[in-house]
Amino acid sequence: MARAQAKTIGPVDVHVPTGAATLARGLMGVVGFAVLTALAAQVRVGVPVPMTLQTLGVLLAGYFLSPRLAAISMVLYVFVGAFLLWPVFALHGGLSGMTGGYLMAFAPAAWLVSRLRGTGDASWMRLSLAGLGGTTLVFAGGVAWMANLMGGWGAAASAGLFPFLPGAVVKLALALAVVQCGRRLRPGSIAGSSDREAGGSD
Repeated sequence: MARAQAKTIGPVDVHVPTGAATLARGLMGVVGFAVLTALAAQVRVGVPVPMTLQTLGVLLAGYFLSPRLAAISMVLYVFVGAFLLWPVFALHGGLSGMTGGYLMAFAPAAWLVSRLRGTGDASWMRLSLAGLGGTTLVFAGGVAWMANLMGGWGAAASAGLFPFLPGAVVKLALALAVVQCGRRLRPGSIAGSSDREAGGSD
C-alpha cells in the first residue's frame, strides 16, 4: 500500500513544482537581464556613439539563459525603450538614431552567444569564442547601420568600431569573470540541457 501511494503521489509532487520553478526562473531571467542591460546603458561616455556596458548585459544573457530566452530578454529591452519610450537607451532616438544598429543586433547576438557557448561545463575557450561571436555581431549591426547614416564604411568604423574595441575586450573579460563566479557559487548556473528544453533549442 505504501509503495502504491508513493508511486501515485511521487510524480505529482515532483513534476508540478519543477515545471512552475522552471517557468518562474525563465521569466525572472528574461526580465532580469533586460533590466540589467537597461541599467548598463546608463553608464555611458562619449558621443556620437557612447561607450556603455550594454553589451555586458547581452553577453551575460547569452551565457546564463537558453538561446530563445536570451533573445526574448533583449527583445523585451528594445521593446520597452523603442515602443514604450522608457528611458532605457544610452541615447535618444532609439532604433532610428546612431545606435539603432547595435540595438537591433542585441537579440540575435544574445541568441548566438547562448547557442555557441555549450553546456555548463563548457571550456573557457568555447565560452570566449561564443562571447567574441556575439560581440562581433553587435558591432557588425552597429557599424552597418552607421555606414548607412554617415555615407561610408570608413567613417562608420572610425566612429563606431575602433574606439570601442578595447572596451569590448574588457566587457568580455568581465562577463567571463561573472561566469566563473556563477560556477563557484552555484554549479550548473549556466543554462544546460534542461534550460534549453524549457526555453527552446533555437
